[in-house]
Amino acid sequence: MKRVSMSAQQEQAAATAATTEWHQLDARRLLCPLPVIRTQNRVRELDDGDLLEVLATDPGVLNDVPAWCRINGHTVLETGVLETGVLETGIRESIIFVRLQVVRSL
Repeated sequence: MKRVSMSAQQEQAAATAATTEWHQLDARRLLCPLPVIRTQNRVRELDDGDLLEVLATDPGVLNDVPAWCRINGHTVLETGVLETGVLETGIRESIIFVRLQVVRSL
């Protein structure tokens, strides 16, 4: 599992994450740009400081969602691959995750 290096803001967010309930977005089997659009729509429903875990199968999510977070001021806490499996069709599939904290500007 790959872990991104953390800034002081990310470390503070990670400490908050230990005691805060996570929201989850299932974007599996969606292709670009839908995982980012669904992430954006879900974040609009959340409050400042809320935590969101995005699950996806599109490997582009590992770059696209963190880039969207940087542009919009949200904090990426962690990215990685949860598991790799084989579908009934014989196609190999990885479950990718991005964990982020919503940050609202004052």
